[in-house]
Amino acid sequence: MLRQCDAAVDVSCSSDGSSGSGSGRGSASFTECQFGKVLRELGSTWYADLGPPFGVMYCIKCECVAIPKKRRIVARVQCRNIKNECPPAKCDDPISLPGKCCKTCPGDRN
Repeated sequence: MLRQCDAAVDVSCSSDGSSGSGSGRGSASFTECQFGKVLRELGSTWYADLGPPFGVMYCIKCECVAIPKKRRIVARVQCRNIKNECPPAKCDDPISLPGKCCKTCPGDRN
């Protein structure tokens, strides 16, 4: 079974495709990916859940993508840091809200 870690984040990846925390890995199936103990459908996206004590990392977006491998297509988990995609806050003292990656201004409803 082929495994790969295509993470573009600060997570160390071992040769078997698991992350340094043991929670993320790619699957050799062509219709689904495995991230930790959860199977995800091809094309699905989610925020990385590293489990306790870290929990959901709302600035790390993962996707189950199809990758051509020799004569077949396999599914792989690709994760990337989306914090640099956040728009600049339009106030002097932006705050971080639970469940959100980007800082926002107090009173904003986004």
